[in-house]
Amino acid sequence: PFKVALEKTVEKPKPCEKCLLKNFNSETANVDSDTLNVTEISDYLAVDAVIAREGVFPFHEGKIYRPAKVLERAALLQTEMPLILRPDLAHPPEGVVMTTKDIMGTAYVEEFKDAKIKARLTINKKVAPQSLIDAVKRGELRDVSIGYYHVFEEKEGNWNEHKYDLVETDLKLDHVAIVEKGRCSLPLCGIGVDQPQPE
Repeated sequence: PFKVALEKTVEKPKPCEKCLLKNFNSETANVDSDTLNVTEISDYLAVDAVIAREGVFPFHEGKIYRPAKVLERAALLQTEMPLILRPDLAHPPEGVVMTTKDIMGTAYVEEFKDAKIKARLTINKKVAPQSLIDAVKRGELRDVSIGYYHVFEEKEGNWNEHKYDLVETDLKLDHVAIVEKGRCSLPLCGIGVDQPQPE
């Protein structure tokens, strides 16, 4: 059976030069809004983001390895999902989307490339709070987090010098949330990650 899981904030891992999950100074993550690929029309604001990538991530059950092939299948099968943008910068309280109350737009999967899912996050300006829209435009809100159902199995191993206890074998995306701090955080995932920078 599927289990409901959220990309919740966890304790920061210890620093490691080769670690995928490394400490990151949030102050250096702030960027000038001119460097973000922002598209704005009368009713919508859209930004590009990396919403998930291959790696080893800490969960309550232990360290789980999320393989690229599982992410790729999820990206191919779920190309559009609700975008959550709450004043408390969190996921829906139920863990998955149960009502339209917290939906402030749509996340469109654009591609799976280099073991990561890239998406276009489109915020509906008619329903989203203006203060949060402005914070996204200024580059102050850049962390994202996926909500999903997943299946994993107990299997120890090592990926890029990261030990894990479990392997994710299936993943069904439910939503993308703009959050204060995601499990896969900047500079690995988030708004404006991996986009071409102006010269």
